Amino acid sequence: MDAEQRVRNHFIAKQIRIHLHDNKRAFSGILVSIDSLGNAILHDAIEEQLQQDESAEGGEVVLSERTVPMVMIPGKHIAKVAVFHEEERSIAEDAKEYLASTTYM
Repeated sequence: MDAEQRVRNHFIAKQIRIHLHDNKRAFSGILVSIDSLGNAILHDAIEEQLQQDESAEGGEVVLSERTVPMVMIPGKHIAKVAVFHEEERSIAEDAKEYLASTTYM
């Protein structure tokens, strides 16, 4: 199995997280495509960005998020890629469903 086939089998149509070289941003979403230059296209992505909160004392660092329906990330900016495992996602979904259905006295 060649490298392209391994990428298609293990990454395409999976929920992944891409960390960028600036160490301030990461994107999580469903990998739709990768080209020969390593550019990645994510669907239903969430961008997470570390920013300094200038209104707080000491310039605290806060995490901001925004939803991006479709995004292309240039391969030259990608530092690390991680795949969310199906088991982890299903456990998280089960936990969320359980908590939503539980009534508290």
